[in-house]
Amino acid sequence: MRSKVIIVIGAVLIAYVLGTQANGGKKRRGKQPETVRQQAERLWKEPESRKARKNAAKKLGKAARAASKKAAKYTKSLTK
Repeated sequence: MRSKVIIVIGAVLIAYVLGTQANGGKKRRGKQPETVRQQAERLWKEPESRKARKNAAKKLGKAARAASKKAAKYTKSLTK
Protein backbone atom coordinates (compact mmCIF):
# COMPACT_ATOMS: atom_id res chain seq x y z
CA MET A 1 0.00 0.00 0.00
CA ARG A 2 2.79 2.37 0.93
CA SER A 3 4.62 1.73 -2.34
CA LYS A 4 1.46 2.51 -4.34
CA VAL A 5 1.13 5.87 -2.59
CA ILE A 6 4.76 6.70 -3.35
CA ILE A 7 4.27 5.75 -7.02
CA VAL A 8 1.17 7.94 -7.29
CA ILE A 9 2.92 10.89 -5.65
CA GLY A 10 5.89 10.43 -8.00
CA ALA A 11 3.60 10.36 -11.03
CA VAL A 12 1.88 13.55 -9.88
CA LEU A 13 5.21 15.33 -9.40
CA ILE A 14 6.44 14.24 -12.82
CA ALA A 15 3.21 15.43 -14.45
CA TYR A 16 3.52 18.77 -12.65
CA VAL A 17 7.11 19.30 -13.76
CA LEU A 18 6.33 18.34 -17.36
CA GLY A 19 3.30 20.62 -17.36
CA THR A 20 5.25 23.60 -16.12
CA GLN A 21 8.04 23.02 -18.60
CA ALA A 22 5.58 22.70 -21.49
CA ASN A 23 4.88 26.39 -20.99
CA GLY A 24 8.55 27.06 -21.51
CA GLY A 25 8.89 28.33 -17.99
CA LYS A 26 7.92 31.76 -19.26
CA LYS A 27 5.07 33.86 -18.04
CA ARG A 28 2.91 35.40 -20.73
CA ARG A 29 3.45 39.08 -21.13
CA GLY A 30 1.79 41.57 -23.37
CA LYS A 31 -1.56 40.49 -24.73
CA GLN A 32 -3.95 39.44 -22.02
CA PRO A 33 -6.26 36.49 -22.64
CA GLU A 34 -9.80 37.29 -23.72
CA THR A 35 -12.40 37.25 -21.00
CA VAL A 36 -15.59 35.25 -21.34
CA ARG A 37 -17.56 38.48 -21.67
CA GLN A 38 -15.34 39.68 -24.52
CA GLN A 39 -15.66 36.34 -26.29
CA ALA A 40 -19.44 36.42 -25.93
CA GLU A 41 -19.64 39.95 -27.31
CA ARG A 42 -17.40 39.07 -30.24
CA LEU A 43 -19.46 36.00 -31.07
CA TRP A 44 -22.72 37.93 -30.72
CA LYS A 45 -21.58 40.58 -33.21
CA GLU A 46 -20.21 38.20 -35.86
CA PRO A 47 -22.26 38.24 -39.08
CA GLU A 48 -22.37 34.42 -39.26
CA SER A 49 -23.84 34.11 -35.79
CA ARG A 50 -26.37 36.87 -36.53
CA LYS A 51 -27.49 34.96 -39.61
CA ALA A 52 -27.73 31.72 -37.62
CA ARG A 53 -29.82 33.42 -34.91
CA LYS A 54 -32.11 34.93 -37.53
CA ASN A 55 -32.62 31.54 -39.22
CA ALA A 56 -33.27 29.86 -35.88
CA ALA A 57 -35.86 32.51 -34.99
CA LYS A 58 -37.63 31.95 -38.32
CA LYS A 59 -37.72 28.18 -37.79
CA LEU A 60 -38.96 28.61 -34.23
CA GLY A 61 -41.70 30.98 -35.41
CA LYS A 62 -42.85 28.52 -38.05
CA ALA A 63 -42.89 25.69 -35.53
CA ALA A 64 -44.83 27.80 -33.03
CA ARG A 65 -47.45 28.73 -35.63
CA ALA A 66 -47.82 25.08 -36.68
CA ALA A 67 -48.19 23.98 -33.06
CA SER A 68 -50.76 26.70 -32.45
CA LYS A 69 -52.81 25.58 -35.44
CA LYS A 70 -52.67 21.95 -34.30
CA ALA A 71 -53.73 22.92 -30.79
CA ALA A 72 -56.63 24.97 -32.11
CA LYS A 73 -57.73 22.13 -34.35
CA TYR A 74 -57.49 19.65 -31.48
CA THR A 75 -59.51 21.84 -29.11
CA LYS A 76 -62.19 22.31 -31.79
CA SER A 77 -62.47 18.54 -32.14
CA LEU A 78 -62.92 18.20 -28.37
CA THR A 79 -65.76 20.73 -28.20
CA LYS A 80 -67.85 19.01 -30.90
